[in-house]
Amino acid sequence: MKEKLVIIGGIIIICLFLLYALQPSENSHEKQKNLTLISKNIEDIKYSSTFYGFSPTSNPSFSIGEKYIYKIWTNPKIDVFIAGPNTTITPIPSESKIEMGIDGIERINKENYFHCVVSGEDIKLTSLVCKKGTCRNNYFHLHVNGSLFYIHTKNSTIIHPISNRSNCRLCYYFYSPWMLYLQNNIKWNEKIQSVYKGIEANVIYEYTVEGIEKVNERKCFKIIGVGKSPTIKSTGKGENEKTAMSFTVVKNIFWVDVEKRILVKMEEYEDNIIVNKIELQQIVNYV
Repeated sequence: MKEKLVIIGGIIIICLFLLYALQPSENSHEKQKNLTLISKNIEDIKYSSTFYGFSPTSNPSFSIGEKYIYKIWTNPKIDVFIAGPNTTITPIPSESKIEMGIDGIERINKENYFHCVVSGEDIKLTSLVCKKGTCRNNYFHLHVNGSLFYIHTKNSTIIHPISNRSNCRLCYYFYSPWMLYLQNNIKWNEKIQSVYKGIEANVIYEYTVEGIEKVNERKCFKIIGVGKSPTIKSTGKGENEKTAMSFTVVKNIFWVDVEKRILVKMEEYEDNIIVNKIELQQIVNYV
């Protein structure tokens, strides 16, 4: 019996969450308080949050010419049933160095925006694939270089570019508009509702600001986000198709600079296994 997977949490939901959920906008603040239809990629995907009841506590503090140098460590989790019969796949951790740069200010809809770009090494996802005693390394490259987003110079509005866009999913953690809203001892929920062949596949994240810690000599807010990401597994075809759902517990820990409101450190866990780490190495200004 053949099996197929619909990994909603790992690919579609995460991408939509990054592109929509983490983007409170001054211009759409009231609209986003309510449930909003944002995609038809599965059947229906809806996003809601309790975050937008808070007020901003900071403004963007970027300068033209600044470069934020990050190190990304990744160790992707691979489910054993994806490998196939008599096959094992073992992820191999890898590291990349990536720069996020502010290369200028552009006018969009009569407003000023910082243009944020990323450059550096491709993120290389490596795994050891073994089948019937024969093993080989398997590589998958994620192209990094490109435009990341446009950041309003005075508020939390953010615009994602259409062309020359970076494929670096983890790079979107470097800066998110919600960072401008942080304060001590607040909590909020993010919920993404979706339906696949009549089955509800909901993602709910609960976030808590747990206080202030010092990381690499920087005063940082510490934020912990915990949620469950669904994977749908289908067997059979047509009338004999059966669909079941399992959940992966996802935990993200963020450390965000209190003054600059940019990411200093992030750790991402799936079922208590660390799969991604990001750490700010230094900030330089070439102007």
